[in-house]
Amino acid sequence: MRKQRSNLLHSVNNINKYLRRKKHPVETRTRLKYGSR
Repeated sequence: MRKQRSNLLHSVNNINKYLRRKKHPVETRTRLKYGSR
């Protein structure tokens, strides 16, 4: 039960991440490129 809820939360986070990436593709790309410093 608890694992299921965490999986659901994880998928929701992934969806939010995807939507944010669609909204600001350049910003996220630069953050990925220079954020690992």
